[in-house]
Amino acid sequence: MKNTFKKNELFWRYLCSYLILLLIPLVLLGVVVQRFFFSSLRSTLLDQSASLCEKAQSALYTQAKQMDSFAMQCVGDSHFSRRNIEENPTCYMDICRKLRYFQSVNGSVENIFYHQDGLDYFFSTAGTANARYLFTSASGTKLADAQEIFETLRSLPGPFWINAPLYPDVGSRGIFYIFPLGERQFIFQLSSAQLEEILTSAGGDYPVLLLNAQGGVLYARHADERFQEAAERVRSNFSRWSCDGETYYLVRSDSKGAEPSLVFFIPVREITARMRLPGFVYFASLLAIISLGAFVIYEQMKRCYRPLRALGQAARRVSPGLSENLNLIETAQRALESVGQARSPHEEEILREARIFRLLRGEYPDIDAFNADCGGLGMLLSGSAFQVAVFLTEWESDQAAGEVSIFEQLREMLSVDYEVFMLEYLEQQSFVFILSLPSPDIRPALEQRLQLLPMHYQEAVGRSLTIGVSEPRGSTAQLLAAYNEACTAAKYQLIRGKNQVIFYADCRQETALEHYFYPKEELDSLYYAIVNGNTVKIQFIMQNLTARIRGEQQSLFLAICLFYDIINTALRATHTISQAYPSFETKYQNLSVNENLRTVEDFVGIVEQISEDIIAYLDQNRRGGKSLEAGDVSAYIREHFADADFCVKTLSDHFNMSISNFSHQFKSCMGQNVSAYINTLRIDTARALLSSTSMPVNDIAVRVGYVQPSSFIRKFKQSVGQTPGDYRACCEAQAAGGQDAAVNPVPAD
Repeated sequence: MKNTFKKNELFWRYLCSYLILLLIPLVLLGVVVQRFFFSSLRSTLLDQSASLCEKAQSALYTQAKQMDSFAMQCVGDSHFSRRNIEENPTCYMDICRKLRYFQSVNGSVENIFYHQDGLDYFFSTAGTANARYLFTSASGTKLADAQEIFETLRSLPGPFWINAPLYPDVGSRGIFYIFPLGERQFIFQLSSAQLEEILTSAGGDYPVLLLNAQGGVLYARHADERFQEAAERVRSNFSRWSCDGETYYLVRSDSKGAEPSLVFFIPVREITARMRLPGFVYFASLLAIISLGAFVIYEQMKRCYRPLRALGQAARRVSPGLSENLNLIETAQRALESVGQARSPHEEEILREARIFRLLRGEYPDIDAFNADCGGLGMLLSGSAFQVAVFLTEWESDQAAGEVSIFEQLREMLSVDYEVFMLEYLEQQSFVFILSLPSPDIRPALEQRLQLLPMHYQEAVGRSLTIGVSEPRGSTAQLLAAYNEACTAAKYQLIRGKNQVIFYADCRQETALEHYFYPKEELDSLYYAIVNGNTVKIQFIMQNLTARIRGEQQSLFLAICLFYDIINTALRATHTISQAYPSFETKYQNLSVNENLRTVEDFVGIVEQISEDIIAYLDQNRRGGKSLEAGDVSAYIREHFADADFCVKTLSDHFNMSISNFSHQFKSCMGQNVSAYINTLRIDTARALLSSTSMPVNDIAVRVGYVQPSSFIRKFKQSVGQTPGDYRACCEAQAAGGQDAAVNPVPAD
């Protein structure tokens, strides 16, 4: 199951990527809809409730206008005149008939009372009523003096709504509309049943308050004093208010003068319930879109994935021994690599070094050209900016060579954040690092990382390390200029001091940058490049030295000195390789008497000719007069590797070669560094001793050439992954398991 998933990893990875691309806009759409659409829907539903509230308010307003109109008509009717009332004893019958007629026409009016100043009684639909009976409760308790009531009615400035017990026929409070017309007053009692019907059709069964212009409660349904307090306190429409665990929206109608206003308390759960169906439809549609999109993406991925699957199957047919844990692209890549692995590791190392030197010379116009040229070599560039760093150490040529692995460690420390290529420029004394950066504006992070390297080198080797860093470049074609800047910054240690990181951008601004630095390091590197037969490195150094000669236009003397130093270095190197190269010495040793050398270009031409002659000579005789035999070197190392002072210098002295030449030729023959080969031999011997003897670990450390047991334990754990004690315990456990199996064989079926 795991292997099957690994093979189809690309399919599932791309499928998940496309599904994520589908889900991101849908999630954003869902957030937008949730935030705006449902909010608008909620506002629409509340607006509908407010519209119903206004509709009920308009119905009450219409009723009031009808009662006002009837009162105005009665004022103009002669039956309601004072003279008719005083002179006609039967006038009350006509007045009551008219009042009853309006009551029958307007079903919302339950009773009508008419009064004129000077009368101590009222006319109503039932006849006349004495004031002392009208304003007395059913229990006989006097509520107020009749004269006081009359004075109050006469003093009303306009229509007035009230909820009060006005007469004994009604045991509960009623809603009355009082319309004063000078000395006449009309009192209309509204029908509670009709009012209930109006409010129910408008606001459902919600809590409702009907308030007069003074804020008094005329009518309350499912509402107590707390609702009245909330209506007085919360004035804005659609505000939320909670009571007894229920949350309400307050919807209030606009007040029209003296007319009553309505306050609806709409439960939030009712609005939510009305929004449930649109929400369900929306999310169901969204789920359908996601399902359909996922199905279409899956089918298209299957169709597009078939060529990749065919490619992976073809790659496995070409290379059947590939691991089962590879996906299709990795399978094809490994198959191509296995087809092109005719080169030896040493040849690949030479090719990689040649590509890096070409990169350093700026021969690649962009990273695509470099990546295309490095196919199958395991090198890749992807950054947008590039910098060169030159590492200078204190090692001298007459000392034993240090561990090359320390610079590999420095490169790996940089490789944590950047793509890094490393070149050994001067026999472990000078290294060139090419850094591919994600952005040119990352100097603080780069400087912080570089500051750790001198400290690490000082702790590991005990010597100082100076790093010169160029300015960032936006193209690989500018790397040669960046290299020269890094060299200038590194040599600036003569002014700044050693064991630090020096940026060219910093030292360029100082006047001390004008100091002249003679290219001694380039000349030494040229010598070792010729001795080691590194033609790519020779071309690079000669190009730099030629540029230096051309750059000495203002000082012909310095150009001449550099010219003759190049010749002397080349002669010394070729003499070291083989003394049987007289034609080279004869051709160039008497240049001082040549009168044709008068200009800088004459000197440059000679240097270029020297470079061509040396490269041609090295191509004919790659290793010169001395070459290593792998069998002899291996036999000598196996004989002496247990000596505590055995090192690269011991080997180079024995075979009468320089350290650099021996190291170079050893790596060419064996495919690895001398130190790595010796360490592997020591660890393999220690493993054999640990598994086959009971010799103490400290004795084994001395036996294989380690003076300090702690150093042996550290090296052993780095190579094997276990301490010597753990390794011995595992070997003993395996041996005991094998003996048990031999003593107790498994019976046959």
